[in-house]
Amino acid sequence: MSEKKKELNVRQKLFCERYIVDFNGTQAYLDVYEGCTYETAMVQSSKLLKKVEIREFIQQLIKEKVSDELTPSRILYEMMDIAFNRNLDERIRLDALSKLSKLMGMEITKVQMEQIVFVGENELMD
Repeated sequence: MSEKKKELNVRQKLFCERYIVDFNGTQAYLDVYEGCTYETAMVQSSKLLKKVEIREFIQQLIKEKVSDELTPSRILYEMMDIAFNRNLDERIRLDALSKLSKLMGMEITKVQMEQIVFVGENELMD
């Protein structure tokens, strides 16, 4: 016999939506269930987060959020930010540049990448 999934009530859904903001169950519980004590929020949020339906709804919300915010242009922008960030380790920067070049269909050697990243900076400083 299969078990029927329990439907979340409005407050449980709000708890999940608030939870994915900063992944703080106690704070999410305090925000949704106004008037309860901090101690009650700690205990009850822990109980909620153990429920399968709650965990599944949270996963669904996270997937929706990621698909809304993680676009191809956002990925390219972030990779460019890493590749040309002078404050990062050179290996990290070269790796990001290598991945960028592959995404763009370019064949760039390691020496060429080093020139782009490091010689190019000197030109900018002149």
